[in-house]
Amino acid sequence: MLEIIHKVAENPFPDGWVCTAGATTIDADESAMDSEITFDEVMRRVRAGDGEAETALFQQYVRRLIGLAARQFDDSLRDRADVELVVLSACKSFFLRNRRGEFHVDDWGELWSVLAMITLRKCADRVRHLRAARRDVNREVAWPAGDDDLSYHLDRAPTPVDTAILTDTVARLFQAMTPEDSR
Repeated sequence: MLEIIHKVAENPFPDGWVCTAGATTIDADESAMDSEITFDEVMRRVRAGDGEAETALFQQYVRRLIGLAARQFDDSLRDRADVELVVLSACKSFFLRNRRGEFHVDDWGELWSVLAMITLRKCADRVRHLRAARRDVNREVAWPAGDDDLSYHLDRAPTPVDTAILTDTVARLFQAMTPEDSR
């Protein structure tokens, strides 16, 4: 079920919307003119591409989706998986597909089910990607002991000497330029 929001200040819904667990409506607080926004109205706004409604739904579910996604990766993959990116991709897929009318959800529970399913499938795709032969973490080998100088060859940052040579070369090129060359 949807998380309970106790304080309007912490409320992720715009315009003072307040959502309670198991509710079929989102009641606006007293300062929002006593209007009542139903689940259907929220989904209509999301289907229409209303950025505020999309942001509100995203903020409402993002923590739970990240938690769900993080549990789908073992320790060796979790750092590489970029769980937040997987959740962003799942939410983007939901919003785009929802605009095309691919989803027909009737309440908050069904919405959670759809978001969770998309997220789980994105996680499974990411695991397959990370386990592909050339990227498989199980193929990694530790550096040989005593070969500390190998890191020098892997460092792509220029040395101070390389930087000085480049700076000098660029300065000489600019000095040799005519005003017509700079156009």
